[in-house]
Formats: sequence, C-alpha cells, structure tokens
Amino acid sequence: MVSDPILKIAVISKSNAEGGGASRVADDLAVLLNEEPNVIAHHWLGYPGAVWKQHMRLLFGGRRFHPIEQACRRISRKLGFTDFFTPEIFRMWLRKEVDYDIYHFHDLSTAVSPIGLRWLARRAHVVWTFHDISPFTGGCIFPMECKKWHARCRDCPKLQEWPLLTNFDRTRLMQAYKRKTAGKNLFTAIAPSAWMARQAIRSGMFSQPPRVIPYCVDTDLFQPHDKQAVRKKLGLPEHAYLILVSAAHLYEIRKGVVHALAALKALDRPFSVLLVGNSDPEVLARFKNFDLHVTGYVRDAELLSLYYAAADVFLFPTLADNLPLTVMETMAAGTPTIGFSTGGVPEMVSHKVHGWLAETADVQGLVEGLRTAHDNPEMREKWAKASRAKAVKLYSKPVFLKNHLDFYREILTCGR
Repeated sequence: MVSDPILKIAVISKSNAEGGGASRVADDLAVLLNEEPNVIAHHWLGYPGAVWKQHMRLLFGGRRFHPIEQACRRISRKLGFTDFFTPEIFRMWLRKEVDYDIYHFHDLSTAVSPIGLRWLARRAHVVWTFHDISPFTGGCIFPMECKKWHARCRDCPKLQEWPLLTNFDRTRLMQAYKRKTAGKNLFTAIAPSAWMARQAIRSGMFSQPPRVIPYCVDTDLFQPHDKQAVRKKLGLPEHAYLILVSAAHLYEIRKGVVHALAALKALDRPFSVLLVGNSDPEVLARFKNFDLHVTGYVRDAELLSLYYAAADVFLFPTLADNLPLTVMETMAAGTPTIGFSTGGVPEMVSHKVHGWLAETADVQGLVEGLRTAHDNPEMREKWAKASRAKAVKLYSKPVFLKNHLDFYREILTCGR
C-alpha cells in the first residue's frame, strides 16, 4: 500500500495566537496541520508571544537580526513605504529546513513585505488569506468611509494611523505594486467570507473571486453551559438579562461601541452589561450608569468561553468586519448575536434565525432586537440552539482543516 506523499506547508503570519484574529487563525491552522500524519507544517512568525511551540520559527531570524529588521522597517516607514523594504522573506528562504510545497501567508502588516511575497511567489506556490482590506489598499486595514481604493489610493486620510504611521503618502505606489502582483497571477487567494471575496473583485485586482474558506472555532471549548450555574461561578447576576459587549479593543471606532451605548441607553427593559476586552477610562466612564461587570481582556480561552456562555445575547454593532471570531465563538457558546448587518456578519447570523440584524448604524433596530430577545426567552433559546448548530456544522476545526488540505492538494495538482 502506497502512503500519501508528505505535504510540507509554511504558515506565515505577524504573530501567534496572541497577535490578533488573523494571527490566531494562522496559529490554529499550523497546529491542526501538524496533527495530520502526512503533513509537516512550520509556523513562521514575526513577533512571538509568551507561548512557543515546537513547530514555530522566527521570521526575522532571532535576536541578532532583529535590530537590522527593525531598522529596515523604520527606514521604510520614514520614506512612506510602510513595511515594503524589509528582508524577512529572503532570510526565511535561506534558513528554511525543508523545501515547502506551499507558503501560506496571513496578516502581512508590520511583518511581511509585499516585495518579498512577490519574490517568493515567482519561485514557489503561494497562498494568501485576506483577513482585512489591506491587500487591496495602499496600506490601511479597513478604509471605512474612504472609497478611493476602489480606483486608486491617493491623499490617504489614514497616514497617521496604524499600520501606516508615516508623513509621506506613497499609498498610490504601494497599491499599484500589489495590483501588479495580483495581475501577474502569482499567488492563489483565500477569503474567509463571501463579503471579503466581493471586496477582492471590487478592488479590480482579480478577475475571479478567491476561494471562500471560513475560520474555525473550538466547538469543544466554546459550548453552551447552564447559565445560572456559570454566572454563579463567575460572580455575575444569576437572573438578570445579561448583555455581552466584547471586542479585543473596545475603544476601536469600527467596533461600534458608540452605537452599543446608544442602544443600551434607549433600551426600556431591565438588564446588566458584561464588558469583555481591552478598554480605557473613557470607555468605562460611558458605561458607568449601567449595572456593569468588567472583565478586561481575557487571555484564558476556557474562562472566555464561560463568559460568552453566561450571556443572554451578544451586542455587536460592528461598522467594518470580515468574519469576526467573536461572533463565531459566541455562536458556538449558544449566545445569539444582535448587531449590524455589516461585512461578513450576515453570512454567520441570519436575521431571526441565529439572532437579530439591523442595518449598519440603525441604533433603533438594535433596540428592537434587544427588546425582542428580552421579551421572548423561548425565541432566544431557539436562536441559541440554531447558532450552536451552525457553528458545529460550518466552523468546526475538522471542517476548517479539511477545506485547507483539499485546497492545497488542488493547487499542487492543477497549479494556480
């Protein structure tokens, strides 16, 4: 009996699971790949966190080369070409332990040069997962109200924001470089949501949409619990209508906390608020008139899953998002979402099936959803069960892994 050939994958991202949503997806993928018997996967990352795993590799080449890397990055930014003139991919190529079949890129911002990606794509099979809009822009992550990237970036309003942080506007040139790379058909693209695939087409960089492969959630870890029991354990009000508001950075404008506050102030029902994520004194002050329970940023995934399962609903009025992991996790925990029909959220949450969706910026629509969920506990329970079922069916780790392995083998068999 002939065994399957060994599949060798390099997963490349800014960081590990501690570095944000995109890096967490890359970390999950690398771990799952290494659990397969005929796969060798190394996770090349720019900024390692506290947890180091055997399959991880340093993209920048260790402490001796880190100052050189940072100097290149500073000069690149100073010239207005943020993250362009950096040598990490060339060093990786020289230091690789195996000849990888596929190099799979994730979040490039602050870690990987588009020049390095093009250079590598001329020599090997490259896959790039689009976690945000930056692959199509001159550098910004989510353009929000700016539509210039649909044609050509110029006069960028986000030069002083992360990740650009520069005084010189080279966004037109940087976007043109990315467009040329895409136009040469040098890499194969993945979009986590159909919405992101549509943005790729809207950018004018692609004639065909990327392959849609959604993220995953640990459905064994994030699962429903008896709400009263878990609230008692966590010191939360056992019988209150508990509304979860959560984001990695609650002060980030695009997460819509201003709209969440407006909806809570207009809600004429008794409730308590569970606030999860990094915040600041200004954010906390805005919530001071509610029955508020604050956790801060929760690093422990098991504890986070309990907080998510403890809530009655998840209030998530995001203004720009791809396929939010927080929605995926709360769905798996059996907590329905009430939010805006923004980005990839409607692909996860069907209105009145898995929760309640209002049009973006429609605060009154949020209030109506919160009232409906409060007044109809049986409907809320149906939403919770449907959310859990969808998470298990579409977003489990085995489904995520299979989708990637099938795609990799398709690329190696058929080419780009």
